[in-house]
Amino acid sequence: MLKADIYNYNKVEYIVIDTAMITIENKGLAALASYRHGVGADRILLVDKSLEQIIAAVDGQGSYQLLSVDDYQVANAAMGKDAAEGMHYTELHVTEYFLQKLLPVQQLQIAG
Repeated sequence: MLKADIYNYNKVEYIVIDTAMITIENKGLAALASYRHGVGADRILLVDKSLEQIIAAVDGQGSYQLLSVDDYQVANAAMGKDAAEGMHYTELHVTEYFLQKLLPVQQLQIAG
């Protein structure tokens, strides 16, 4: 099961994924970000919560993007630091079955 966080901040929907728990390739990230077939998000942030470090930001098409100030604020909130005012949080649980239907096996690697 993929456990992730969803944040809405400044009219942008983010999925925050801990890279220590799962590795997903670009096409898989795009499928997950799809509002039609996946969970749906404008941006996906890849973080390492154990190191308290933001790794990358990915847009809805699976392309890596430059990190913005909002990305850092959302990542900090996901790592347990103070959330900015106006930030809304939802916990995301995606089953392995849904991930396997959404992503080809070679694009998905779940830790543990």
